[in-house]
Amino acid sequence: MGQQPAGSLLQNPVIQKSIRRLKKMGLKVYVQEMDEDSIVMVVDNKSIIETVKRMTDRAITYPKHYVHHDEVNNALIIACWRGEEPQWVQKLKAQAVLKSR
Repeated sequence: MGQQPAGSLLQNPVIQKSIRRLKKMGLKVYVQEMDEDSIVMVVDNKSIIETVKRMTDRAITYPKHYVHHDEVNNALIIACWRGEEPQWVQKLKAQAVLKSR
């Protein structure tokens, strides 16, 4: 059995790089050192949803689409259409604007 390296696990360069990567994704990460050899990372729910929403939006290449988080049903709605934007999509967008204020 090998010895553990000296110093705090939180100061480990691999741990620090991992935290930076999560934050770069757009996640709000809270880190707590439990003791010298362990840490816990907590990720904010809203940031998870926003990150998945953003990633989903980028993954859809069809030009007429809209990705919406439905807080009531706790679901991601992906709308696609041809021609003019449907009224129901306009309503989803209006809801999102009102909630962001």
